[in-house]
Amino acid sequence: MAHVTATFSNGHTDTYKGNREVTAAWMVVEVATGRVIDSGHSLTVQAAEKTAKASVPRAVMLPTGWRDHKNTPAGHRCAKSAGYRSPREMEQDYKRQNAEKAKQYRTEVVAL
Repeated sequence: MAHVTATFSNGHTDTYKGNREVTAAWMVVEVATGRVIDSGHSLTVQAAEKTAKASVPRAVMLPTGWRDHKNTPAGHRCAKSAGYRSPREMEQDYKRQNAEKAKQYRTEVVAL
């Protein structure tokens, strides 16, 4: 496959140099500065949208293994040591913080 170059609305270009049949390109941009945080190519538009969303920087990350341990005594201790009343409250607050941070970025997907 020949090199595929995607051009985004802000003029940023990203060239794919691999061998897969990519059909979409994605980009994450910081709204305040216009700085490109990350960009790449995907096999489908749906995959590009998913990858772009996952590439938006987060404010906080839940501890490793959180899904398996949030309803255990260890999960409750972790939440309490972080200043929360319960694991649910901690998880909701982290999601809120990440949603606020995500507003500082925009994603763009281009079909090739």
